Amino acid sequence: MTLRTSPAECLVNEDVSLQCEIADLTGITLDKNHLGVLWSFTDDIFKYINGALFKLGKGVELLESSILKGNMSLLLKNVTMKQMGEYKCTVFVPPNEQATGTVRLEVLARPSVIVVSEETVEFGLGGEMTLDCQLNGFYPCEASAEWFQKMRQGEKKQLTDICISQRVIDTDGLCNMSIQVRLLPVKEDIGSTFECEAKHKTFKKPFSVEAHVTLKEAEIRISQGSVVASIVMSIIFTVAAIIFGIYAYMKYFYKVPPKISGIKIPARIVHRELAELMCHVSGFQPEAISIFWYLKNMKEGQNKLIGQYVKSQMQSLPFGGKKNKNPDSEIAIYENLHQWEVKTANVYKNKDGTFSLSSILCIFPDINEHNQAKIMCEVIHPSGKGVIKTLSLDVTGIPPKLDEIIQPPIVLHNNSVMLTCPINFFKPSHLVIKWYKIKDDGEKRPIVKCINGVDESWCAAEFSHSLSEFSYPDHTQSVRSMLLFNATIEETENSQYFCEVQHIALQNPVEKFVKLQVKAFPILNTIVSDPPNSVVGEKLTLSCKVHSFYPKEIVVRWFKDKDLIETDEVLKITQGSLEKNVFELTSQYAFTVSLLDLKCVYKCEVNHESLMYPRVEEYIPENLVAFPKVSEVLSDPSIPEIGKELTLTCTIKEFYPKDIQVEWFRDNVAMEMNGKYGTITKESSSEYGLNCIVTTVTLTPTTDDHQAKYTVEICHSKSSTKPYRHTYQLLIKGSPRFSEFVLEPKILKFGKHLTVSQTMNGLCHKDFSIEWYKGDNRVTEGVVNSSLTQELQNTYSMISCLKFLLTADDFEKDLIFHYKENNKTDVFKRRCHLPLKRVPPKVSEIIHKPDRPKIGETLTLSCTVDDFCPGDIAILWSKGWTDFAEEQFVQVPRIGENGLYSTFTQLEVELKPDDEPEEFSCEIRHAKTNDVVEKFTSLLV
Repeated sequence: MTLRTSPAECLVNEDVSLQCEIADLTGITLDKNHLGVLWSFTDDIFKYINGALFKLGKGVELLESSILKGNMSLLLKNVTMKQMGEYKCTVFVPPNEQATGTVRLEVLARPSVIVVSEETVEFGLGGEMTLDCQLNGFYPCEASAEWFQKMRQGEKKQLTDICISQRVIDTDGLCNMSIQVRLLPVKEDIGSTFECEAKHKTFKKPFSVEAHVTLKEAEIRISQGSVVASIVMSIIFTVAAIIFGIYAYMKYFYKVPPKISGIKIPARIVHRELAELMCHVSGFQPEAISIFWYLKNMKEGQNKLIGQYVKSQMQSLPFGGKKNKNPDSEIAIYENLHQWEVKTANVYKNKDGTFSLSSILCIFPDINEHNQAKIMCEVIHPSGKGVIKTLSLDVTGIPPKLDEIIQPPIVLHNNSVMLTCPINFFKPSHLVIKWYKIKDDGEKRPIVKCINGVDESWCAAEFSHSLSEFSYPDHTQSVRSMLLFNATIEETENSQYFCEVQHIALQNPVEKFVKLQVKAFPILNTIVSDPPNSVVGEKLTLSCKVHSFYPKEIVVRWFKDKDLIETDEVLKITQGSLEKNVFELTSQYAFTVSLLDLKCVYKCEVNHESLMYPRVEEYIPENLVAFPKVSEVLSDPSIPEIGKELTLTCTIKEFYPKDIQVEWFRDNVAMEMNGKYGTITKESSSEYGLNCIVTTVTLTPTTDDHQAKYTVEICHSKSSTKPYRHTYQLLIKGSPRFSEFVLEPKILKFGKHLTVSQTMNGLCHKDFSIEWYKGDNRVTEGVVNSSLTQELQNTYSMISCLKFLLTADDFEKDLIFHYKENNKTDVFKRRCHLPLKRVPPKVSEIIHKPDRPKIGETLTLSCTVDDFCPGDIAILWSKGWTDFAEEQFVQVPRIGENGLYSTFTQLEVELKPDDEPEEFSCEIRHAKTNDVVEKFTSLLV
């Protein structure tokens, strides 16, 4: 099997193919009724058993057409992080062929890099600048980022005063991190640009994002009021002596009530953005004054003191009294970041000796809590009772901006499609997202309703919805609403998909829509030739099936090498046999095969609007064949004689290709090339591109060659898997014919009698001798020869039988039958191999005498081993780690009445006081059966 290099890598939400192919399966189509494929992950996810497909997991695809060509590669669609791990591909070809391979899938997620910064930064007043680089949604978690400053002169330097946050892993297993840099701008930094350079496994090179920030120098202005105040103070000092008394009175004794303006507010108060409310108090005397700010929410109904100013001191209270201690609470995070506070501008003295000041309340309002809340500013002065100014807060949000819905460049039939609706830069975070679908009939079909990140209403189970959220330091939010579904021609073609968004800052919902056009790219099956093996001089038809395409318009062309083949073929395009919404066709090209086609490449090219480039399937007539013509095996001379050289010849001609195997056998045993049974030669030649071989066997016959069968086997795998066989039986002139040995009974049993018979025909003389042998030993008992029977051609026949008791001593011994005419020296031998089986031994329990031995006595241990064959056996007595190989006695194995071997073993030991009470064991090993038996006995001493 050929497997993809492990691990395989792909990006999240993309498709990946896990390769699994049967190697070297060119031009062969598997039988679907004798094939099984199993893909498994944590559980089985795909099965193909005898032509039946079982998809046990979502988002997997494997075509039967590719399976039958040996390609079991699995396509995973829209891969998620949960699909990362090891996949196992198992292929079964009954009855006994099986192969397994594994591929590990690594899923990667490319980080989104966002730089957050102020638009304009003024320097010269001692303030610092902070730039934030956020890496969101990446995997693996090994990532880094660096900040660089590119000077106006072109110099680039790395910034080192950085703060790296801890990596945060979200519920999808994706990682997030932030890298901040702080710096104190100076005049030389004007015109500089700042960029964040991120590094991650998914980036081939570092990815840079530039911060959109402009540096400028702060302007220092001298106000006209300061100049006037200086002139006034000069005059005051000039006439100080005159007005000192009046001034002292007005300052310490005369009380002037303050004039209080209404609360001034910004033109727009935005959710979670700084808003300054100002109350101007002027013309009061003396300087002592108290200002209190209160908040009254619509739900609570009571005033809360949120800040105060007494004389020239300011006291700030956390908003809402006690803080929320719940770390998951949005209010707790908000209050930890921002506190409502009161700040007062410098108190200044008017020309008439009165005082003025402006009290400013800095707030970060929440639209859910503070919209229509009452803000009260109470001013208390020694000149009279307090004055209260009231204001209702009108808190607004920032409406979302919808970009165009992102769709794949090509929507493929039966493939996963993700529509992404970017919803950017809004606050507060509460959002209602609805997806709709409109088909040709105009019916508006709801798909999903998502409220504040939670899918609360589903009307279509075939869709999947998810959100990707981004938060910014100014509390604005961005959301990617992603709708995932399987596109089909019937359900998706020409359908419109709407994404509707409702938000508190919008008077009416806003929406974006996209219209999808589904395509199915054509799949080209392997070019099939009829017949499968191209025969020289015969007609060959090439067929290419193109299927599963949509729309119907398609162009199919045939090429021979680079030349276009002009054909009059009219394509018959029909609906798909498996799916009615797609189309299929079969294009054919027929021609007469010649040897010149060996160097040609035939191509079927398909062009379709779903393809960026044409798809091509190639066919090379590598299987071009010419069937070999094989002659009979001829003998020279035609009648063999003992001692005279003999040549057997076979001619194989007019075949292609030249790869052919020729092998000689003698009685179904391959002949050795060392000349033991004859010398084999082979001569090759070719004519008109076709090949020819003449193979011969040269030998000098002996009596052992009589009735031997010489077979030539020719295997030309390109033309046929079935070999060509021709056999010649060598019959020596004037020699009798011997039959096969007959055994009675046919099932051999030890301890029973066996009769072996040999029949001889064509005996020319009555003067001959017959002998039987077991191995090298002649057997005389049990030999019975029948009388001679005359045959039609003045020859004779006879039957010779050998009857004997079959025992284990006959194991692996051949019976040899000798025939010799008394007037000749040649002896004809025939061998009979007895098919006897090995028998493992039966071992008794260990017997020890006496039963309860005493210290100093001799202990005798014995054990019998019965009924085994053959007689080779090894016995060893031991105690713990001590062996008694020299002390033990083992009887020579003997044949019993049942025809099998038996033996007896014994061990005598003297018990000593220091002997530990361990077990004695007897181990019996029978090498021929690989049988090992071990017996144990424990003693009470």
